[in-house]
Parts: sequence; C-alpha cells; structure tokens
Amino acid sequence: MHTLKIRTIITVVILGLFVSCRKENNKDTVEHLFTQASDASVVNPIHPKWNIFLSRIKAKNASFLKTDEYYKKYFTSPDKAIDPTTCNASALNKIVEGYFKDFKFWDYVLFSDYVWINQLSAITDRSTQYFGQSGQYTHLVTKYQRKLQSFWNLKNYIQVNGEHSETLGNRDKIAQVFIQFSGTAPVDAYYVADQIIAMNKDSKVFPHSPLLSFDGFATTKPLIVLGDGLIEAVTATGVTDDIVVAGLLSHEWGHEVQFENSKKWFGVNADDRPFTPEFSRQMELEADFFSSYFLTHKRGGTYNWKGVAQFNELFFNIGDCDFTSADHHGTPAQRRNSADLGYTVASSTRPKGHILTADQLHAIFMKNLPSLLK
Repeated sequence: MHTLKIRTIITVVILGLFVSCRKENNKDTVEHLFTQASDASVVNPIHPKWNIFLSRIKAKNASFLKTDEYYKKYFTSPDKAIDPTTCNASALNKIVEGYFKDFKFWDYVLFSDYVWINQLSAITDRSTQYFGQSGQYTHLVTKYQRKLQSFWNLKNYIQVNGEHSETLGNRDKIAQVFIQFSGTAPVDAYYVADQIIAMNKDSKVFPHSPLLSFDGFATTKPLIVLGDGLIEAVTATGVTDDIVVAGLLSHEWGHEVQFENSKKWFGVNADDRPFTPEFSRQMELEADFFSSYFLTHKRGGTYNWKGVAQFNELFFNIGDCDFTSADHHGTPAQRRNSADLGYTVASSTRPKGHILTADQLHAIFMKNLPSLLK
C-alpha cells in the first residue's frame, strides 16, 4: 500500500504516557509486566510464526510503525523541549487506571501488538464509517467534519475513520492486516485471526477494552483516525460528548492544515518533516492553537471559552507525565498558553466573524511561540 510509504502518524495518544502518573508501586508492577511481555524468551501462544509475521510488517512499514524506541533516539537533549514540571493526575488518568485493573500477564504480552494491528486496520478500512461502539458519536463526527472542511477550506478532502476495540474480535479484519501488510498466506493469516479470537475468550479485557482504541492521529494520506476508547474515556470524566468530539477532531485537523502547508511553512514536504523533540512540540502546540481558534470562533465551533477550557485541562495532560517520550506534546502550561492565544485571536479579530487564513494564523503563532514556551 502506498499509504505505508508515508510517515503518517504525527500525533498518537499512547497509553504508556499515563503510567508515570500512577503510584510508584503500581508503576513498577506495570513496567515489570511490560518488560516480561517483551522478553524474547516468552513463547507467543498464537502462532509459531507470529514474530516472523510481525517482523515482516515492521520491516516493510518501518516509516509508519514508529515505536517509542524509534523516537527516543532523537532525544539527545530532551531538556530543550521539556520542562519537567510536577505531574498531577487528572480525572482522565483515573479513568485509564480503571481500564488497566483487570489486565493479566498475557494481556500485557499481546497489548502493544493488538494496538498497532488495530491502527493498521483503521487506516485501511473502506467500509461505512461509524464512531462509538454503537455509532453514538457518528452524527457529531459528521457534523464537525463538515464544519472543519468549510472553515479551513483545504484543497484535500480529509477522510475521518473510526477505530474500534471490537476489531480485535473480527476474524476477517485481523486476517486482512496480516495478508495486506506482511504477505502472509491467507491460511496462516486466518489461523492467526482464529487464535487471537480464541485467546480473547480467556481474557477479561479483550477485545472490548477501550485501551485498544484509545487513539487519535492524523496522517498525510490525508486521513484522521478517532478511536472509540479515547472519546469514551474523556466523556467519562464529565465533559460533554459534543465538545470532546469537536476538540479531538479539530486538533487533528490542525495537523492536516500543517501537512498541506508543510513545504511553504517548514521548507520540507510533510513526509520529510524532522522528527525532533523541538519540532514535534511546535507542531503539537500549533495544532492546539488552531483547534482553540476554531472551537471558539463565531463561524467555527461557536463554543464559549469555559467549555473549551474544561476539555483542554484534560486533553493537555495527555503525554505530559513522561518526559522521555518523543510523543510529549509540550507541558500543560505551554499547551494552555497556545489554546489561550487561539481564543484571544478568534475573539479579538475584526470584523467579527472574519476567518483569518491559515498563513496568517501560522505567522501569528510563530511570532508568539517564544512566549508560549515560558
């Protein structure tokens, strides 16, 4: 697939980022289980060729499947990008901790592989899209997809796909990932799929755990993926589903704005952008700025600032507890500053309701970036 020749993921919400906000003894237990799970001596019960299949996929699609180890090599001086402030657990952290409660050893063994199988399936899915386990968020995604397309007026049509935990219980979708991305023979691919489904029967958490779709990312395809688990977790904290969907989608849409203007703004094509901590942080903060501008604009999301700020306080804590991860999106203060700027620009622009161009907004953001980092 041509999509996998593209460095697609620019922002992925990673579950491990919450671990460092857990109590220290729980953190040690979880890390120990993950270490055991990644040990080469652990024989995977699904298929004797499981690791061969995975190696094929990761070798063929190395530019797509960015592991945490891949990103860490860019952190030669992480202090330049990170201000290690105290990590305060949010209501969202507590929700996620609850999702981990029933995880057993083999759940940890299979978890990371399940996640990227689900990502690949979501990216290539051509079926009618729905959002939420029963489609309960579909109307909201459709609503804000239309609004964002009109508001930003991008040249490309942005496809939005849903990611569902239940995919890991769908025999055909699991098999298709292995056939399509590793060249696995159908007989082996379906054997793997059947074994995964059989393993799920012995698990209390798979395939229904929200953690399997606790995800949201934008690609240069252009495509945005929104996971049911992420929407479910944020709404479980008490933030209304309307603003959760609008907030998540508008942030990822901000990355699509960056991708389309990459050559002009950054001097490189979107697929060739540098994966450095400073650049990653800049991209994330600008997406926060774009998102806030849209959400509070009279011709955008039309939300009042109080509602947006409530969502931001939760969303901005994602990734800010693990200061060694390249997915660190900037400190809560930096992200809050960027969102504040978006609101200020939206509310102060005259004439009222005028939409600034992406170029104008990018110039404003870059001019203010040094002060946003303080």
